[in-house]
Amino acid sequence: MIVNGGQDYYVNDTDTAGDLFTTAMGNNLNSGKSPDRPMASLAALIDAYDLDAGDVVHVDNGSYAVVRNISLGSQDSGVRIEGPALGVAVLNRGNTTTGSYVIELAAADDVTISRLTLTGAVCGVFGSSTSDSDRFTLVDSRIYSNSEYDIALATSNDEAIISRNTVSNGTDLPCIDIHGNRSVVAENDVSGGSTGIYVSANSVTLADQIVVSNNRVHNSRDRAIFGEGQVLIVGNTVWGQTTSTGIEVGPGSKALNNTVFDNKVGIGSSIYNTGTATIEGNRVYRNSQSGMSSIRIQQVSMERLDTTVRIDSQGSSLRTWCMRMPIQEFAWTRAGHKCSTIQCINRSEMLY
Repeated sequence: MIVNGGQDYYVNDTDTAGDLFTTAMGNNLNSGKSPDRPMASLAALIDAYDLDAGDVVHVDNGSYAVVRNISLGSQDSGVRIEGPALGVAVLNRGNTTTGSYVIELAAADDVTISRLTLTGAVCGVFGSSTSDSDRFTLVDSRIYSNSEYDIALATSNDEAIISRNTVSNGTDLPCIDIHGNRSVVAENDVSGGSTGIYVSANSVTLADQIVVSNNRVHNSRDRAIFGEGQVLIVGNTVWGQTTSTGIEVGPGSKALNNTVFDNKVGIGSSIYNTGTATIEGNRVYRNSQSGMSSIRIQQVSMERLDTTVRIDSQGSSLRTWCMRMPIQEFAWTRAGHKCSTIQCINRSEMLY
């Protein structure tokens, strides 16, 4: 087949209604190299071409049955795969048996996925500990109803950017699970899962810090956000963990300037032996059991602890814990009363 040498590629389903990129129905006998000759399968197009930096695959409006993993290897490094700005391109794996993913990363660096809906798999986007797919970007997409994780990137996948996505599931595992150094999880709306965003850094070096920022995370089973190691949790809005914790910080992690409300526990720390967690500048209010709780800790240094706790307009009759530590529980708080018997978070407002 003789095809043009441009960097644009096209995929369409069998319906042209509402299409933005293409003018014909998709067919895997087509070249996929022009709007009037789209292929029908993203996996088939990736298999047919050696995609490189600067190449863009346009996936048009429609629903696509993904019969096998869409595997992106080293030969696909630098490719951008994008759905329509108006409408929805749904990639449905339709298979939740072990090893079934919508997108599988396999040594593909600098890949960008944008404006796609990924569903019906064990995991929507998966990169194993041996994948080594650095600088992966997932933006402006919806990832939902996958049987385990929605997004899972293990330790070899550094500098990922997960941003402006809507992510949700109802499983016993995290929606977003990130372990690669220097990754960023920002401006997503995340709901469900055992944990909305679970981040564990594999480096103790500040330069390798993972940042979780400006997300809206809610209605998870065990906690909305968990971080341990060199993890900065900053500027997030967290609510709706009515039987569990909003943000949980482990050793080495920091929770700064978050807004945390309508949970059972606002912010918790879990340091089992020695270590330091920093909790500072957060606004924590209307949590049913405690604003802050330290869980199963043997030795812990919590940095920058000392401020006033106050209660909002719900009134002086309301009683709740300011801070709950193991073994001994300290200081009921009432409106206008300082927690003089305990240490609370520096410059954090804990409003009940």
